[in-house]
Amino acid sequence: MQRVGVLAHLDKAEAVKASNKVIETLKERGIEVYAPQEAISSLSGVDGPLSEDLTRDLDVMIVLGGDGTFLRAARLTAGTGVPILGVNLGHLGFLTELEIGELEEGLQLLLQGKYQVEERMMLRVELRRQNRCQGVFLALNDAVITRGPVARIITLETTVDDQLVGNFAADGMIIATPTGSSAYNLSAGGPVVNSKLAALIITPICPHTLTATRSVLALPQERVRVKVKAMHTDIVLTVDGRCEATLEPDDEIWVCRAEETTRVIKMMGRGFYEVLRNRLAHPEV
Repeated sequence: MQRVGVLAHLDKAEAVKASNKVIETLKERGIEVYAPQEAISSLSGVDGPLSEDLTRDLDVMIVLGGDGTFLRAARLTAGTGVPILGVNLGHLGFLTELEIGELEEGLQLLLQGKYQVEERMMLRVELRRQNRCQGVFLALNDAVITRGPVARIITLETTVDDQLVGNFAADGMIIATPTGSSAYNLSAGGPVVNSKLAALIITPICPHTLTATRSVLALPQERVRVKVKAMHTDIVLTVDGRCEATLEPDDEIWVCRAEETTRVIKMMGRGFYEVLRNRLAHPEV
């Protein structure tokens, strides 16, 4: 191991302390450490700023924070083959592997090469307006179409490989990966899907209907298309928690499996269902 990136939620004093401990341990082994430009002044012993080219040459990215910080790392490393080791300093930390009390043990396992890497599917999210591409985004968790602050229902025409699933009158629509199934999708009543599977999970948000509206799971090779059938313009597209665009009437969102993946380090022997039980069954509030 020669180069490691460190990405932390530095608004927390605990994250700064833990990051400096990580850097100290790595430097003792002669490993180069890199961090985002804005973080260097808060950390000790960093060799330089992370650039796009340098990120591709990392052996590992260590992330200290919550799921939001982990998703940022997923964007940075998508398609590079760089695996991510997550250390939970947030609320749930469903995406992370280590709790803060396991950091020292986890670093030793990492340095000894005693870990496995899971490949997680990502989504390719394309915004189309008047048959033209307006932007392409990658998501590890989900793409979400929602109404703005005004409480008006929106109608979303949803198809899978050009077969109509339905015209949903709802507050919005979630298209999630199995990794993201435990996030907003779960809160909206969608299913939790094992992160080792590949599927696109389509879940309407608060659909206006007297009958139960269930989620639909599309095959990973299929394409989901959602067309905005509304006249107001306060509808937004959010990708992995980032607001990427304000949508207009007749805009379309095309979602399919991305060629890129996120590589996640696993080392503590916890299975998917143990993590599900411990972190979601009785979350701290």
